[in-house]
Amino acid sequence: MNGSQENRYLQPGEHTAGIRNLMLFYNGHYESNAGIWKKEDFVPYISYVDESGQPQEWFFDGALFLAKWSIAFRGYEGYEVGDGRSNNLEDWQWYLDKTFGEAGDLAELNKAVEEVSAQLNDPGYKMKVVLMIPYPDPSQNEFGELAGSGPLSFDYRRVAPDEAHRNKQMVLEWYIRQLLERWKAADLACLELSALYWMNEAVHQSVPLEEELIGWTRDLIHDAGLKFFWIPYFSAENYGKWKELGFDAAVLQPNHFFTDTGADRIRVTADMAAKAGMGLEIEVDYRAFGEDGAFRAKYLNYLNGGIEYGYAGDVFRGYYQDVKLLASAAYNEDPVKRAIYDMTHRFVKGTYVRTDI
Repeated sequence: MNGSQENRYLQPGEHTAGIRNLMLFYNGHYESNAGIWKKEDFVPYISYVDESGQPQEWFFDGALFLAKWSIAFRGYEGYEVGDGRSNNLEDWQWYLDKTFGEAGDLAELNKAVEEVSAQLNDPGYKMKVVLMIPYPDPSQNEFGELAGSGPLSFDYRRVAPDEAHRNKQMVLEWYIRQLLERWKAADLACLELSALYWMNEAVHQSVPLEEELIGWTRDLIHDAGLKFFWIPYFSAENYGKWKELGFDAAVLQPNHFFTDTGADRIRVTADMAAKAGMGLEIEVDYRAFGEDGAFRAKYLNYLNGGIEYGYAGDVFRGYYQDVKLLASAAYNEDPVKRAIYDMTHRFVKGTYVRTDI
């Protein structure tokens, strides 16, 4: 990929709210309680820690909070896509309560930034935060009732498409207002709310007024002084139209780590992202700890691809790591596992060099 192509990736700046490296923090419900985040859990993400666990410098500069499921485990992909039992008002309220609780995930992140700021002698540092907007799934016929609304359906096959659209607007407006009010009340002095994130990873032409809904949501978000982000999956419907749809910044998923694809998937995704003016997502999960090294090699395809295809430079990137893989690597006594954390740090900081397993 030549220099002119490299420059077509989405670069950090105003459209990304100044964020360069956006870490995905999944804070929904898991039976293992992995989605509960405490101050100490955040430390190896907001700062690079040495092998004794001491912060050395700032690390990821953006935090995206998002969730698959609430405690009710509704929906095939929970807050993203339903299966006839989609997420409802109860799930949306649960997520707001968990995220903004007195000892919730944002409060714990705020404590972590405050503590690390003191350790790094950098008072006044603020972490940029992005919060998800659950998807008003079109298969949901019984979302619940807001004050004076009556029962709300998003299912255009059961109610008129215009009515389903208005119901979605009503719920999205309620959710965004709740989110902004709770943010203001929480007084998170070490955090800066920068953007909201559209949870559904594709925009389907088959859903009536879907594009209009996204544009309308963008206007609400811009009125609040925030940016609007999206991370579609590989070859998702309408991924290349992200600007037309109204998103300020978008990152494309290679989905190489989770599929039976070779290293060439990274090249193909990089080309797609560059042509669409998007950033790229780096993906890993706990299988990278496997003894045979197969998934560690897959992860290296992402990092090495950054060097080969140009997205290791000044490019907006998202980072998926299951729930807490990189923290597990940071504190792991096995040097091979710890190396996953160190390599990721070098990639973020622009000092990574090609590595082979």
